[in-house]
Amino acid sequence: MQRIVIVILFALSLIVGVAQNRTINTDNYDAFTLAVNVQAVDLKNINAIYDDNQEILYLPVIELFDYLKINIDKTQANSLISGFLLTERNKYTINTQANTVTVNNQTQTLSNIDLINKDGVVYLSKSALESLFGLKFDFNFRSLSAKLDADFELPIVRQIKLENARNNLKKLTGETNY
Repeated sequence: MQRIVIVILFALSLIVGVAQNRTINTDNYDAFTLAVNVQAVDLKNINAIYDDNQEILYLPVIELFDYLKINIDKTQANSLISGFLLTERNKYTINTQANTVTVNNQTQTLSNIDLINKDGVVYLSKSALESLFGLKFDFNFRSLSAKLDADFELPIVRQIKLENARNNLKKLTGETNY
């Protein structure tokens, strides 16, 4: 009887040890403020993290999408983030519990290095943001900055261009702001 209990306890300790090895060690991550230059139109500071061992840049999905004016809905615990990109036909869903991202009805399972949920903030790796959403980042580690570009016009860029056009029209017509 004691041998069975000892064998069971030993097996459980092995299982717990394997499960612990699958968790991500966040000691190797550096948190910092990243200056993001969006298509040479606007500059925004966002919080980011960098994995020193893997040399991977992670960006906070909710903060980034809110800033870029990309439609976003989230659950209270940020376990499910969804919305659409440009039009309602281009839907996306990020499921942090299943480590999956669905874009335009195509689901991809992400590896543990592409998706991090740290302290309730969901981060996606730079490469995942590029391949899944077409957001291209040119990261400069020395200046802690990144140039963001996309194959399409981002909503924030469209908004800034419209504001500039309105301001120019006001100048031309002599209209003043009160």
